[in-house]
Amino acid sequence: LKSIDISQLPSGSYFLVLESRDRENKLLSMREIFFQRYNPYVSFNEAEVISLDPTNTFASRIKDRDSLSKFIDYTFPISTSSERLFVKSMLKDADLATMQRYFLHFWQQRNRLNPEGAWKDYLQRVEQANENFRTVAIEGYRSDRGRVYLQYGQPNVITESHNEPAAYPYEIWHYYQLGSQRDIRFVFYTKEIATNDFQLIHSTARGELNNYRWQTFIYSRTWDPTSIDNGVIPDTWGSNATDYYLRPR
Repeated sequence: LKSIDISQLPSGSYFLVLESRDRENKLLSMREIFFQRYNPYVSFNEAEVISLDPTNTFASRIKDRDSLSKFIDYTFPISTSSERLFVKSMLKDADLATMQRYFLHFWQQRNRLNPEGAWKDYLQRVEQANENFRTVAIEGYRSDRGRVYLQYGQPNVITESHNEPAAYPYEIWHYYQLGSQRDIRFVFYTKEIATNDFQLIHSTARGELNNYRWQTFIYSRTWDPTSIDNGVIPDTWGSNATDYYLRPR
């Protein structure tokens, strides 16, 4: 019924959001599709940022430099490598106006028709990540689970195993589909549940950490993998990680 030209869309992770609304603009239904774009022919345009006028936009209403700096840092999980480099090299000592230009440009690249709406929707996701994935040392959006959640969205299935006798606490996230990829898994674990610091140790998604011996991290709580000649994980009572991985539930 409709096509969208993405030839000039920069590399990055995106959500295509489809909404059905009535004449009163009330939302009837919505579907959200995640996709990734690799487009090496479109690079980050610094000149475009500098020439942008943020006057009378949502970005110009953010007048506290510390708040805007935090908001820009919130975008780290969904930023391209060139955007991260620009923030690191150019915005450290930038004035408020330059930061406003960059922030406006960032969200215009995600939604040219409604950049403010895109920012508000994303901010809600960040707040959820901060609430659910905050650790003792870092805010939730900077944690491994928070980054994956913000970059790829809500998993279809989350298997939590925090009290398995022979294992460190772990979680297995299952996505039915991420763009053109299907049946994607992320495995997190922590050595101390009180810290809530679950680290990513394996994923089947392209570009993510892949470790075929991920079980050795989880079960190193009760056995030394270096002492096993063939590397086979002992079958101890209550060891469910492989089963949960193969059959998420």
